[in-house]
Amino acid sequence: MKEYNIQRHYSAKHQDYKACSGQIRKDRVQSLIRELSVQQNIFTNTNSESEKAVRASFAISKLIAKKYKPFTDGEFIKECVITLAQIMCPEKQKLFENISLSRMTISRRIENLSTDLKLTLEKRASEFQYYSLALDESTDATDTAQLAVFVRRIDSKFNLTEELANLHSLHDKTTGVDIYKAVMNGIDAIGLKLNNLCEVTTDGAPSMIGKERGFVALLEKERINSGSSTMKLVKVHCIIHQENLCSKSLRMQGVMEIVVKAINFIRARGLNHRQFRKLLDEMNSQYGDLLYYTEVRWLSRGAMLRRFYELKEEVFHFMEEKGKPVFHLNDPLWLYTGVYAIEINSLCKEFENRFKDLRSNIVNFAIFSNPFSLEPIELPEHLQLELVDMQCNQDLKAKFNDVTLMDFYQKYLSSSDYPNLVKHCKMMACLFGSTYICEQLFSQMKLVKSKCRTVLTDRHLEDTLRIATTDMEQNIDHIVRPMRHQSSSMSK
Repeated sequence: MKEYNIQRHYSAKHQDYKACSGQIRKDRVQSLIRELSVQQNIFTNTNSESEKAVRASFAISKLIAKKYKPFTDGEFIKECVITLAQIMCPEKQKLFENISLSRMTISRRIENLSTDLKLTLEKRASEFQYYSLALDESTDATDTAQLAVFVRRIDSKFNLTEELANLHSLHDKTTGVDIYKAVMNGIDAIGLKLNNLCEVTTDGAPSMIGKERGFVALLEKERINSGSSTMKLVKVHCIIHQENLCSKSLRMQGVMEIVVKAINFIRARGLNHRQFRKLLDEMNSQYGDLLYYTEVRWLSRGAMLRRFYELKEEVFHFMEEKGKPVFHLNDPLWLYTGVYAIEINSLCKEFENRFKDLRSNIVNFAIFSNPFSLEPIELPEHLQLELVDMQCNQDLKAKFNDVTLMDFYQKYLSSSDYPNLVKHCKMMACLFGSTYICEQLFSQMKLVKSKCRTVLTDRHLEDTLRIATTDMEQNIDHIVRPMRHQSSSMSK
């Protein structure tokens, strides 16, 4: 600023200070400086308190998403916090009142948190040396098809992560072409490259594994057409689904009919159910109730049969008292031979057929899981010399027996000494074995989008599940810093 301008401002605005001189003038200057400092601190403290209120709003929104709670719960949480403040620290009540937890605010916070996670995933995509996909489809409370796509990736340091890549809402058909388009759009948005894709795990639906128009077939064609098929794509039909299909070959219909009929008689009627639970309590039974079984959630069958078998004596006594005796429960042949032994051979044959795709990769799995037990001649040529060198290294062999598998590859197997082996083991490490992670997501989806929350949008459903399932750490301060901070009263 020019001296003339300063002089003119002083003459026009501060003529009164001309009368001050010496120590009086110095004291007056110090007083003005202190007043300015106080004014600046007022703004600083206000900004600091507003920023803390926004951080608290984000932290509570994150908890709401992780616990699958409705967005409207934020308002109830605020009421609880203010009530606590009134009792515990009334002088700080105003601070808690400034935290914005309205339904709209919670929805915006969850959108911001989810966007931050997606951006982080996109940034890390360049670090993915190899990745695999697991995908499955189910319907939500409004019968909308939801396609869950998870990515499992590995970086140069053998660090593994699993994250929800996308949750696609399919409002029309769910053919292989529809699934293919949705998945390709999703991985393109993240920045994943097809030449780094080493495995795909799906269920056995025709839309997934159809030979011509299934998702896997279309993906394989795209890799060939784009020149991304430098390595063989491992295609896995979910192991858990295959085990379920194998179990269908067992002649268990007679067993299931008897068991399900008995359970329904006990649990479907309120009086019977109460009396049965009282009987279990009187007999000091290990369990307090029987379990239901549903064909849709087929994993429940094993748990249901196990619980029924362990409570067979209690069930027998109860059904006999009710005039509905189940004589099979006293028949050892029915309990053991009839249920298990007769079907072992057919089950083995079914497993033989179902797991052909995994058996074709058994050597590849063994190279990763136990390389010191293999004969080099059994391996592909480009791995044989490196395996011989590794097996001759006694230090590596000792470490392999002392540490976990992933620690061994992370800390002791050098990519410069064993480049092909390291590359192969990274691909094996990032494989999905099943779509169980998708099944878990669908269970969480039923809590997020329940019959009481059917108006939840597709975006908010995906955002909530992304936050609820992530293992990535989020820096809320990084999200809050560029935002304009407002108190709750202003944001309304």
